[in-house]
Amino acid sequence: MDTIKKKKIKKIIVAVVIIAVILGGVFAVSSHKIEIMYRIVYSIIPDHIDATINDEIPLTVYKRLNPDYDPQKDDEINFMEFYYYDENGKEVVIAANDSFIYDGVNNGSPFAAFLFEAKDTIAKIRTIAVSVGVVIAIAVIVALIIFWFFKWSKKQDDEKEKKYGNNQKHKSKKKK
Repeated sequence: MDTIKKKKIKKIIVAVVIIAVILGGVFAVSSHKIEIMYRIVYSIIPDHIDATINDEIPLTVYKRLNPDYDPQKDDEINFMEFYYYDENGKEVVIAANDSFIYDGVNNGSPFAAFLFEAKDTIAKIRTIAVSVGVVIAIAVIVALIIFWFFKWSKKQDDEKEKKYGNNQKHKSKKKK
């Protein structure tokens, strides 16, 4: 086999390996994307919130990872749980997908309350993501312009060489 065919085969093998790695990553992320999304949300929401129940009872609700979470059996959202301490100091645990019931009254979802408290953090992340996106877009545009310029310059050099010939040999002889 000549070297040109070997180089082409190597390029094909490298391309196949790169595509396989990318597809493997895509499949791994897509199969767990809901759990990944919940993990990101968990890192964004605050560690605790101070609430008032029935407009008179102050209560602090905390978040934590669920030690009993089984990814094979449980919903993805249940990898986290919320808890508070009642008036006797006893810990009361609320699953992430359950409602917060206090003295027989449904006070809504603690998960929704934590998300509401995280709105400022989410707004900051959104602003940063937009800024990074703009910078990346500008960098890509600049890189494309530079690439175009070098390609255009090479084309101009090739046209000059065809039109006038290669003068490098003549210049080097004159300098000696």
